[in-house]
Amino acid sequence: MKKIVISIIVLLSGFYASGQSILSSVVSTAGNSVEAGGIEISWTLGDLVIETRETGLLIVTQGFQQAFINTDNNPPTDIDLSSSNLEENVSESTVIGTFSTTDDDDGDTHTYSLVAGNGTNDAGNGSFSIDGDQLKSATSTSFDYETQNEFHIYIRTTDLAGASFEKTFQIDITDIEETGINDMNQSDIKVYPNPSSEFIRVNFTADVQKELVIELYNLEGKLIRNLIKKKSEEEILIPVSDLSASQYILKIYDSSGKEVQTFKLIKR
Repeated sequence: MKKIVISIIVLLSGFYASGQSILSSVVSTAGNSVEAGGIEISWTLGDLVIETRETGLLIVTQGFQQAFINTDNNPPTDIDLSSSNLEENVSESTVIGTFSTTDDDDGDTHTYSLVAGNGTNDAGNGSFSIDGDQLKSATSTSFDYETQNEFHIYIRTTDLAGASFEKTFQIDITDIEETGINDMNQSDIKVYPNPSSEFIRVNFTADVQKELVIELYNLEGKLIRNLIKKKSEEEILIPVSDLSASQYILKIYDSSGKEVQTFKLIKR
């Protein structure tokens, strides 16, 4: 029908060209809409009416399409991480957890990135990487509980429309039992000089790769000194010059609180 009408326009255009005026209006509509990623696209189909005033007899119609785009996107409101714990000494690119985003737009998808924060909440960014929606340990980082047991990272989630939300996460490093402490014997730890007047040195062999707690007590059981031996340390220096000349008890514990060894010391 429309092909016939358009042909009539072509044939009669020469007769009515001098007297035509055009008036446009929508006389009928049909259409649909679709929503994806927080953007709604709706459209209507109608007929454009061209009226020839000179004769008042010729009415020609043709189709057109009118589009409407709704950009009323809702930004993300929260980020979640399925797990925030990582065992020490893990291999490179170990998966820690999976990110997910809270967003009021159904079906919206999101990308994740490590971004700069205030210098504190992003201090651990360099120790991690993001692969899709997964947080992984960085290939160049070795996680050691005795050296650092928590990291802070700053994460951004971005939706399809470019709206974003940022949040800080704390990644906790889990201590694991390591070899070198369970088989410790007297020769693994040396305490000297004894007696001493200035310093007491507590020396560990290279096999003792474990965090230890070192405590010095007087004979009444009062705690005088409390020090921590880090995993990589091989010697701890205990100052005693300010203590009264007497006998003291030196106790060494592992990180679980189990007593490893005890020494009796003399302060001159």
